[in-house]
Amino acid sequence: MALDFTRTYELDLYTQLPVGDPGYIDPALVDFIVDHDGWTRAKRFPYTSVSGISSHYETDKLENLITRTITKTFNTPFTGSIKTIMFRVYRMAEVSTGTWRMKNVAYGSTTTNWLTVSGFNIVIDSSESLTGIVIEYYFI
Repeated sequence: MALDFTRTYELDLYTQLPVGDPGYIDPALVDFIVDHDGWTRAKRFPYTSVSGISSHYETDKLENLITRTITKTFNTPFTGSIKTIMFRVYRMAEVSTGTWRMKNVAYGSTTTNWLTVSGFNIVIDSSESLTGIVIEYYFI
C-alpha cells in the first residue's frame, strides 16, 4: 500500500466556524501546524501555547442585514490588545454558470477606531445593496 504524503502548505486553509455552526471546533482544541521545505516532517504546537494568544475569542457570522450600520458588542470585552485572525465582508457572486466566488463588499467606519475591546462598528457603503452580505469575524 502506498502512502499519500501531503505537505501542510498544500492543504486547504482552515476557517474557524462560529459557535453553533455544524463542524465548529473550540479553538482551544486546535493545533497550529508549521512546515518548512528543509524539514523532513511538519511540526505542531497547541493554539494555547502561542505567545499573546488567550483563550478568549470572539467569532461569528452575520447575515440577513437590515441596516447599513453594523454595531457588534462582544460577549465579553477583551482585557488587552485584540488580534484580528479574520474579518471579511462579502457576498457570493456567480462568476459563471454554477461557479461562485466571494466578492468583497465596500464598507468603512464613522470613527478612526472601528474595533475596540468591547466590539466593532462598521458602515456598509451606500453603493452596496444589503442583499446577500455576509460578515465573518474571528478576534483573539
